[in-house]
Amino acid sequence: MALVDLKFLGWDTPPLTSAAEWLLDNLGSDMSSLVVALPGSRAVRSLRLALLRGAQQRGATLLAPNMVTVGSLTDLLVGGEGRVASGLVRRLCWERALVQATEQDLGCLAIHGDVQSRSGLAVQVRGLHADLVAAGMDVDQVLKTECIQARPQEAVRWRAVGRLQQAYRKILASLDLVDPHDRRQLALAQQSGADLDVILVGIASQEPLRNAALVQCEGRVQHLVFAPESLRDLFDAQGCVLTDAWLQREHIVPGEKWSVVSDPKAQAQRVMAIVAQSGVTQDSEVSIGIGDAEAVPELIAALAEDGIEARDAAGQSAARSMEGSLIKLLAAYFKERDTRSLADLWRHPWMERSLAGEGSFFGDLLADLDSYLSKHLPHKIGGSWLTDGYRSQISRNDRLKKALERTDELLLPLANAQGADTVCAALREVLGTLLGEQEFDLEAPAQRAQVMSLRQLGTILRDLEDLPAGISPGNPTHEVLQRVSEELTERMIAPAPLDVNTPAVDLLGWLELLFDPAPLLVVTSVVEGAIPASPSPDSILPEALRRELGFENQEDRLARDLFTAEVLDHSRETHWITPRVAAQGDPFLPSRLMLRVSPSTLPAQVRRWSDGGKVTPTMGLVPPPPSACQRLGSARYPDVFSVTGFRTWLDAPYLYHLQRELGLEQLDDRNRELTPSAFGNLLHKSLEVLGADELRACADLGKICAALHEALADAARVSFGPDALPAVQLQIEQAAHRLENFAGVHAARVQAGWRVEQVEWSPKEGRSVPIAAPDGPAHLRGRIDRIERNQDGRWALLDYKTGNSKKSPNGAHRAKNDGDIAGPWRDLQLPLYAHLARELTGEDVPELGYLWLGKDASETGLMLLKCDEVYLAEAYEKAGELIREIRSGELPKPRDNYKPYSHMESFLIGQGLALTEEGEG
Repeated sequence: MALVDLKFLGWDTPPLTSAAEWLLDNLGSDMSSLVVALPGSRAVRSLRLALLRGAQQRGATLLAPNMVTVGSLTDLLVGGEGRVASGLVRRLCWERALVQATEQDLGCLAIHGDVQSRSGLAVQVRGLHADLVAAGMDVDQVLKTECIQARPQEAVRWRAVGRLQQAYRKILASLDLVDPHDRRQLALAQQSGADLDVILVGIASQEPLRNAALVQCEGRVQHLVFAPESLRDLFDAQGCVLTDAWLQREHIVPGEKWSVVSDPKAQAQRVMAIVAQSGVTQDSEVSIGIGDAEAVPELIAALAEDGIEARDAAGQSAARSMEGSLIKLLAAYFKERDTRSLADLWRHPWMERSLAGEGSFFGDLLADLDSYLSKHLPHKIGGSWLTDGYRSQISRNDRLKKALERTDELLLPLANAQGADTVCAALREVLGTLLGEQEFDLEAPAQRAQVMSLRQLGTILRDLEDLPAGISPGNPTHEVLQRVSEELTERMIAPAPLDVNTPAVDLLGWLELLFDPAPLLVVTSVVEGAIPASPSPDSILPEALRRELGFENQEDRLARDLFTAEVLDHSRETHWITPRVAAQGDPFLPSRLMLRVSPSTLPAQVRRWSDGGKVTPTMGLVPPPPSACQRLGSARYPDVFSVTGFRTWLDAPYLYHLQRELGLEQLDDRNRELTPSAFGNLLHKSLEVLGADELRACADLGKICAALHEALADAARVSFGPDALPAVQLQIEQAAHRLENFAGVHAARVQAGWRVEQVEWSPKEGRSVPIAAPDGPAHLRGRIDRIERNQDGRWALLDYKTGNSKKSPNGAHRAKNDGDIAGPWRDLQLPLYAHLARELTGEDVPELGYLWLGKDASETGLMLLKCDEVYLAEAYEKAGELIREIRSGELPKPRDNYKPYSHMESFLIGQGLALTEEGEG
């Protein structure tokens, strides 16, 4: 029976260095009879390399020990009999046990009977089973504890867990397989200890099952602890941290070592500043710890600017490979068969390439799809294709229809597959068709990663094909594909070996930092929830119950992290960086690791946090550099100008250039409801009916409402079909409510002597109207929503507005300076309508205004522009000046306080993710 001999190595040098030196000094170069256990596989590789180098420096040849991770040490010590079930098989057996469970037991576990719920719970109970065995307990022992006996409802839940566990073991036994955790526990109870000499290296966390195996070990067991001998009281007899002792210990990070910054971008800049100031000469002397994966893109970009490659030492999940992402998209497509899943699938490079390879007929397929989806918002695609009747839309729909047919052809093997084995075979066929014949170069990093990923995929497919019928996934293709995707998520592709000629810095997870050899560490995103990590929600074994039962809990993990932080601070130069907000603007709290100080010094530490990084963050997308606000291509010399376009120029000239000169528009296939602009267009289309002969002079409220309702129904049916999305149906009802409110406005106008003369009017035959410009001939074009004429001869040129709240046309067109003096122009639309319609109205000044269709009756009605001939003349003159500006080729900055209408507009003009104004139709 072995007692663990603790060797305290101190913490004045990096743990990897001190461990390698101790092993070589005390054991020599022949360690072949030893077992050395470390916390993780990267630590194993790092120590092996350090031992090889150390032996070479001593002129000796290393006979390496058997180096293992602590997770596999117990198996090595206790052995066991029986064929071990793979992780995939165990998960499927848990799912099968859940299928067989009674509704009462499922209710105790708070899940529904659907596949997704079963799959999620299978992962949860699989982890619970492992925790139980690691703690040296079973369900019967849990039921006998005081904390469970005091909670009858918990006892009912745990008895359900016990029945589920029995069913799981029975299913495994029917397959002649055993659970690896059960095998360890059984072997420990039945066998004597192994005759092995074991050296533990930096194992901070306790595990009762492992400790029991070490106690039974017949050989010598030593533990290298990275702390001074004077701190022995902070560790148990096995050399693991004592939770309560470490939670009571103070640890002050020096002020110059803790940086509080505003956001991830500032954090990346601080990392580079620390590296530059440190004076390190080799990239291997620096490592960066990652607390929050969302901060990685900023770090990679900052390092790349200095010509340094950022290397994720943990590797990449196979699910992020090209084939992994495609399989995930295929699973979603076969499950949903909706427009969103189709759009995502067509965006995958392999699908895009396959469809584009069919010839030029498909054109810009993704732009066609975005156009169709943003215009019509269909839930499903195929069958009847919606169109407003324009020839271009008919051609677009023909292209989409053929692309969908070709997609179905490519995916036909999967569509016809039944069962896991045939789905796996069909997936191979589809991937072969999409990928084609290729030769791979394992020396090329990108190709090496794909080869490794394809090998992982091949292994998963073979495992699924070899599954016994009783636990094989069901018939739906999407379930099998989802299973493949989940398995790929758990498989990691190791990073390619470093090119000695390429500067690179390792990005390491928090738990990997202890055994990293770099003398300079920069730990990023030191925030609560990341370091230490927040526990995953667990409905069966919550944190409070874990503590009462003696399972590893959040306090134990915090104690381990406090120990790790102190070792890092003492053993090398370590810097800690805490951003105040995340990339999306969500606020952070500082990690409690930074606040483990005495009550007297806590206020100063909190003040360091509260006073640090007080820079207003740019939320969302990073603004483009100033060079982006240059004209794209050669500047044209336009001749015709839209009367509504001048507002865009006055707001943001760069947006005018993109929209008006280049004809670009923002399309978004993610919309599940009408945008403000589309909602306004629907109302505009419905209001055209008021220009019909029987309604233009009608004051009968009932007839007006009926006509508007019918026009709305027709417009909605044409645009969105008979099965509009639920949100769109609600918006159609809202549009009907606004039209009902507006019916009274129309009736009142008729009663006041006004008649609708024109709707959606533009100059004869679509011609433009000349305007005097300082630098040469120019023309105006535009379309006026509604033109009225009164029986007394007056004219009114009116524009429908569909924002929620009424706004003054005078305020919308021109700002006010102090003392009611007219300020800068903001819009020229209504004054230029007067110029545009002069062929109808003559020289007299017409009434100009907005007809508001707001969210309720109080926000519905007419608002006239207060203007005269001087006002119109000034607007006309301003239009000429703007034409000269536009033609000059320069793109001035946006007007002060301009708030874009969309996040993309905000990004394009360099404002990040600013708050947006309410859109108007």
